[in-house]
Formats: sequence, structure tokens, C-alpha cells
Amino acid sequence: MTGSTSGAALDVAAGEVVLLAGGTQAGGVSSLPAGATLCVASGATLAPAYLNNAAGTLYVAPGGTATMPSVAVAAGFVLDNAGTATFAGLNLNGPGTVRNAAGATLTVTGAFTPAAGTVVNDGALALPGGATLNSPVTLTNNGTLTASGTTIVNGPFENAGTATLTGDLVVNGSGSLTNRCVLTATGGFTNDGGSSSTGLVALGGGFVNQGAWRQLPAAALTATTLTDDGTVTGFGRYVFSGATSVQGGFDGDSPFVPIFVDVPGTTFPGTGGGSVTNVDVRDLDVPGPAGYPGPDCADPAAAPSADVQVSKTGPAYVGPGGRVTYTIDVTNAGPDEAAGVVVTDDLPPALSAVTASGGGVVAPPTVTWSLGTLAAGATVTLTVTGTAPDSGVLVNTVRAGATTADPDASNNDGTADSETVTTEVTPGPDVVDPPTADDLVRETVAGRPVVSTVTGSSPDPDLQLRFSTVTGPSDGVLVLLPGGRFGYLPRAGFVGTDSFTYRVCDNQDPAQCSAPATVTLVVHPLAVDDETTTLVDTPVTIDVLANDPAGAVLSTTLVDLPDHGLAAADPATGTVLYTPGPGYLGTDLLTYQACAPDDPTDCATAVVTVHVWPDNAPPVAPPLLLETSVDTPVAGTPAVSDPDGDEVTITSTFPTAAGGTVTLTGGTTTYTPPPGFAGRDLYQYTVCDDGVPVLCSTGLVTVLVDPVAVDDAATTPEGTPVTVDVAANDRGTVLPPDVTVPPAHGSVALVDGALVYTPAPGFVGTDTFTYQVCAADVSPACASAVVTVVVTGSDDAGGGGTGAGGGTGAGDGSGGPGTGSATPGGGTLPRTGADSAPLAALALGLAGAGALLRAAGSRRARRRLAR
Repeated sequence: MTGSTSGAALDVAAGEVVLLAGGTQAGGVSSLPAGATLCVASGATLAPAYLNNAAGTLYVAPGGTATMPSVAVAAGFVLDNAGTATFAGLNLNGPGTVRNAAGATLTVTGAFTPAAGTVVNDGALALPGGATLNSPVTLTNNGTLTASGTTIVNGPFENAGTATLTGDLVVNGSGSLTNRCVLTATGGFTNDGGSSSTGLVALGGGFVNQGAWRQLPAAALTATTLTDDGTVTGFGRYVFSGATSVQGGFDGDSPFVPIFVDVPGTTFPGTGGGSVTNVDVRDLDVPGPAGYPGPDCADPAAAPSADVQVSKTGPAYVGPGGRVTYTIDVTNAGPDEAAGVVVTDDLPPALSAVTASGGGVVAPPTVTWSLGTLAAGATVTLTVTGTAPDSGVLVNTVRAGATTADPDASNNDGTADSETVTTEVTPGPDVVDPPTADDLVRETVAGRPVVSTVTGSSPDPDLQLRFSTVTGPSDGVLVLLPGGRFGYLPRAGFVGTDSFTYRVCDNQDPAQCSAPATVTLVVHPLAVDDETTTLVDTPVTIDVLANDPAGAVLSTTLVDLPDHGLAAADPATGTVLYTPGPGYLGTDLLTYQACAPDDPTDCATAVVTVHVWPDNAPPVAPPLLLETSVDTPVAGTPAVSDPDGDEVTITSTFPTAAGGTVTLTGGTTTYTPPPGFAGRDLYQYTVCDDGVPVLCSTGLVTVLVDPVAVDDAATTPEGTPVTVDVAANDRGTVLPPDVTVPPAHGSVALVDGALVYTPAPGFVGTDTFTYQVCAADVSPACASAVVTVVVTGSDDAGGGGTGAGGGTGAGDGSGGPGTGSATPGGGTLPRTGADSAPLAALALGLAGAGALLRAAGSRRARRRLAR
């Protein structure tokens, strides 16, 4: 179909797919039930006056446009936007789906407060009216998200794109934030739930943590202040410009990889008696949002990052005047290639006759290598050789850098122990026995890394030890640094036991190495709590594994059964079927377990919260038709109702299509047209019930603003046309006048917007005709008026009229007894010799007939223009 601006409504039936192929569809969408699909093609525009309680699918193709009023949609509604869509307001009354594709733009100008459903943004999502996400709502942002006001999160919020919030962010106890890329807020961030980050959280206000907050090594959080009454764990970096207080716990996972904190001064925290462990206070340089190297960002255009790591090995001892060789390993741990890699070795001042491999430029006190681009995962080995002095201690340090952003500069800036070798110039000692490496067991959960340290020891505590991989893991990725720090990330979907072997070597010449040791990695299942809703007496199937990391299987045995219903687990589908007890309303709980496929005793448990709601139907918002005239307000009360008998309230109205103003008092809306406007105007209202949950509907009010047409009069001599500007005393934006009842003794023509009356030849007397004016928007808003024209005879110039007898009149037209001739009088009746009384009666009759014709003409004009 092709769009029409006529205002005709569009109905899409269940099972139908209607394509708006072009043009603009301005009429309302009165029906889009479940199973119905309305598609907006490229170049087409859907701009309906209303969309009634839709439960079907609205698809906007790339290049298509949907400009929607404020709507409340029913359960099952799907918005699949690949073009440009704007909603004055969008309320999901039940579980629905909003998908905004990559390259698409979706804007909700009013408050966005979905009650249930899933929102996935891969394009640009703008919420200038703010957002409150209720607990059954999942928001996933892989593109760009902007929101104003306070953003309140009561369910899962997963950000793998760029989220820019103007105002505060509040994550309540039932909510969670999983930040994988960049989130900025001009205000503060209050976390009462279980949240985590592998990217950047940049705040203009303070960070208040009353829940659980965890960062991985690549993450950073910047804020003005810190108030920690919950738990902060993991790794990463924190920058606070103001006061800090820890009453809960601020505990890093590892003393070897601490949490780095930058605060004013050197004391952290400033106040509080909470736990603080594995924290390193230092100055930090955290990249801003525009260039933050977030390795987990979904946006392929995210800034690249490369973790360039450098380490050095060399002998612990060298003889006087002996040659000493230092070996440097440069590794790019990714995730992207590192460009412009430069390695600088700071030479001991007493080392002479220095040579370098790999094109190193020897310019004491440094050796420099320009390696160019280093691929992710690649390692380059370099050597420096020199002659030792006769005595003393040689301290040799290496550092590296790249033009690509580095998420962790602490492993290449020359500050780590693995980047420095100390060599004592002394006669060679006896060879020390090889070091030993320890078998270890480390545990994690599915999808989460292990960051730990392998251990070894030497009989000589003065020897430096270096660790290396012998065999890698089979079900994950391993990075082992020479200092013993390692990171292991299980592959997606893996739950079970993995392992790798390593050895440790000392820095004797030649080096002595241990036998291989084994690190056993146990990856346990992870189960995440779920929350869902259902209606009274209605079973619901819960995909409990959907938000759990892949790899685990659902156990047939439920740990805790619900108190107010029945539940059964289906391992084949990973779902739990919950059936509420007859008539039960309220909240019920059950606990399931997800287990390792190869070890049914290795399980994780999670709680499922089910809210059983009444079978609440949305209120009924019928259309309302009002009629008024130019510049005249009109009031009306929509006949709203609720099928469940709930109390209903009209909560708001929305701007009108033509610019009128609307006020709401109780349940009555009062419409005031724009000055001088005539035509049809439209506006919507929202009515909400007081059920559980609160449901709302939108209704349409149509107002006809009639123009005002005022009767006109004119006088013209016999045989002479006269122009009557009928619009001069009419009001309203109207089309040119249309003659609906023609004159009996002449003709009328429309000339330049005015009516020109031409009397019939020889006619002298009073004539009338009726015209109609209608609104310029071609709506049925019309009005009629009568034009009275007096055609005077050529000798009607004044003087006495003919009397009843023969005397000369006195000049006032009344005449008197006389001779039968008279000077022309000043009356308006024609001088025919007839008696004036019958002529006066005839004039009054014609005036009455004109009024009847005018009323009849007005009714006929209204019938011609159907509403």
C-alpha cells in the first residue's frame, strides 16, 4: 500500500503482513494484534495519530521512518527498527521485544518505563526523557545509548557499547550492570546490586557501592568520591579526586596483581574501618572515554588496544672482565596488534663494548630497538652483550612502549621486577642445584578468568627465577609472564577440568631449570538468579540457563521447590516449568542447579523469583469527538473504563497535531484551538488502571473547529454587478467560498476570492443567496451565511413615493392624498404605482424564505462532507 494523509485508519489483521511501500501514512493504526506485521519500506513514513494497544510486529526497514505518538503496547509486541523511529512515549505493558539494528536510530522523547521485556540496541538509542527499567526488563546496549535524568535499573543492564548518561545511574538490589565497554555519567553511580566491569566507568559525581562491584584487569573507574559499604573485588584501576570511605570491603584478588588506586595524597581510604587488601596507591593515567581501549567492546570501531609486555633475563654473576649477555622478551598479549613498538634497554654505566641483536641502536646509556608493528600473541627475543668491569654490581632495566593504547602499562614501564636484572661482578661461584616448581590447583567459574601466580624456589635465594610454559591448556587461553604471574581464560562454553605445565629456571650461567610442574584449573558452573512474571493460574516456562555462562547442564533435581505452586526441570531444554497454585497471587521462589557435564556433583545453584500477577487487562480508551468554532474552547470527558473493574485515571494528554492547547482537570480535557484556526485537530490521552501491574492505554480525541461565517449585505443599481468580500467578516483558515443556494434574480461568480453578484436584466428589488466556507485542511468543518443584495431602480434617487391618492408626497416615501403623481421619494420599494403595504408584506416574506433557505443550505452542506 501507499501512505495517505487523508486520516483514514489502518487495520492489520492477525496473520496479515502489510507493507507501507511509499508515501506518508498519517491515519491511525487501529489494529495490530498478535500475529500481525506492519512493515515500513525504505522511503516510506509511518506517522499515525495513534496506535491502539498493539501486540503484533512493527518493522522499519533501512531508510524507512516511523514517527509515532505516545503508545502503550501489549504483551508480545515487537519493534524491529532498522531505519529511523521516534516515539513520543513507549510503554511495554507486558513482555515485549524492542530491537534497534546497527545503523538504526530509535528515540523515545518521553519517559521510557517498560514493565517487562527485552531491549537490544545495536544502533543509536536516545532516551531524552529518562529511563526506569523494571525488574523483568533486560537492556543490552551494543551501540550508542544516551539518556537524561536519573537512569534507574531494576533488571539486567549489559553495556558492550557506549552509554552516555546525563544525570545519575542507580542500580537497585534486583538490578545489575555488566559493563564491557564505556559508560559515562555526569552524575554519580549508586550500586546496590551485583555489578561488574571490564571497561571504563567515568563519573562526574561519586561512586556509592552498597552491593557487590567487581573489575577485571582492563577495567577502570573514575569518580569524585568513594563511599563503599558493600564489597569491591577483582583488579583494575580506580581514580578518585575527592574523599574516600570504606566501611565494607575493598579487596583485590591477588597481592601480585593488586587493585591500583589514585587518590589525593598517599592514604587510602581517607576514612572508614572496612577491609582493604591487595591495593597499590599510585599515580594513574587513565585514558578518556573517546580513546579507552576496552577489549570487550561490541562496537567494531572501538579504539584498538594492545598489552605490550617486556621481561629480561641475565646472569646473577659474571667474572671480572667477562662478557655478560642479557635476553629480552617482548610479547604483545593483545587483543589487537601493537603499532610503533619501541624497546629501550637502560645500560649499566660500567658495561663496555656493548653489542645488540636485531638492529638495536647502541647509544650509551641506552640501546633502542624500533620493532614497528607486533601482532597479537607474537613474541620477539632480543639480546644485549657487554664486557663487565673488574668489580661492582651491574643493574640492567628494560622498558617498552607502543603508539597503540595499552590497557596495562605496569608490565612494560621498567617498574616490574621481571624487567630488571642485577648481576654481581665476582669470581664464579659453585653451581647451585636447579630450582623446584610447585604443582598447583586453581579454581574459577565458567566465563571468568583465573589470575594467579605459579611458584618455585631455589636453594640460593639470591638467584633470580624465571617461569615459562612447557605445555599449554587444552580448553582455554594462557598467558604466563616470566615473573610467574599468569592469566587463564576458559573457552566459551567450557565447564570442567583443564591444566598446563610450566618450569622455572634460575639465572646461573648456564641456567639451571626445574622439572615440569602442573597447574590444574577447575572451571565450575555458574548459575545466575532469574526473575520472571506470570498471570494467575497460568503456567510459565523459564529458560533458567539463558543468562548463565554456557557449558553447564540443568539438573533434573530442584534444590528448593516453590511454596505456592509446582515446578519441574527439563534438562533437554534447560528450562523449568512453573505452575502457580490455584488462585495464588504473590511472589514464589524455587532453586535450581546447573552442573558440569562430566561431574554431576560439581554444581552451582541459583534462585528463580516468580511474580504471579492478576490477569489484568489494560483499560479501554475510546475515541472522543468534540466540535467547536474558531477561537472557542471546548471540553469533553472520554468514556474510559476497565474490563477488570479497576479504578482508572486519565493521567496525561499529549501535544495536538495542529498546535492547539489541552488542559486536564480530573477526567475532563479542555481543548483551545490556535488563534484563527479552523479544521480538524487531534490529540491523545493516556489512561491507567490501578491493577497489578499498572497498565495504561492511549485514546484519541478528534476536534472539529468550525469556521465562523457572518451574513453580508450589499446594494447595487439595476443591471450593475456588485462584489461582496464575504471573507472580510468571517473567521478561520478556510477555502474559497462556495455558493450553495443561488440567487433567484441573478447570478454569482467567484473572482479572486470574493463573490460577484450580477442582477438579472430588468430586475429591481431584493435578492439573496447562501454561501459556505470550509476549513483549508479539507475536513468537514464548515459554516454558511446569507448575502442580501438590494438592486435599486435607475430613478430611486430619493423624494416622495407614490401615495394612495392623488396628492404630492411629503418627500418621505409615504405619500398622501393627492393628484396621482409625485416627486420621486426616498423609499426603497420600486415605483410601480402599486400600494406600498402589499409590497412591504412581500419583502418580509422574501426575508423569511431566505432564512429558511440558509438553514437548509447549511444542513445540505454538512451532509455533503462526510466525517
